[in-house]
Amino acid sequence: SDNPRCCYKIPWKDPKTGIPLMFVYKVNMGPMMARRSLFMKLGMYHPGFSCPGDPGIGFDFEFSIRTWKAGYRVGLTPSEFRNRVGESMQSGTHSGPQKKIRDANEEMNNRAVYRMYQGFHHRQGTRRASTANKDLKGPRWRGFFSDRKADEAYEKTTR
Repeated sequence: SDNPRCCYKIPWKDPKTGIPLMFVYKVNMGPMMARRSLFMKLGMYHPGFSCPGDPGIGFDFEFSIRTWKAGYRVGLTPSEFRNRVGESMQSGTHSGPQKKIRDANEEMNNRAVYRMYQGFHHRQGTRRASTANKDLKGPRWRGFFSDRKADEAYEKTTR
């Protein structure tokens, strides 16, 4: 995003390619990439996160968490994807009657993810991501993660 308050600069790089990369415990759908074989192996997106035709809020986070739980990593790298271009926040599922459906689905699906992954969602997931970042080139960035224990886990892996 062009908004400096929106996003942190990715502080680490892939040691093989030099491309900015960091491991995170969940990513948004746009843009999301996964090998087709892994996507199929993990069961694709969970079908219960919306009715056909309704906004499917949260299925991307659930897939990310399921990916970690299956022993794989979820990474974030810069892309040319632009958020909130033009009037996007005044159209689609961000306004009008679709916004109410979107907001209700978001609340319902967030609760579902917390129930599905008790003890993992946020803390354990963030710790796994912070530990995985030790394999990347870059700074020891205390305070990058909002969870103090995740920061401590990262610090232990970089000593």
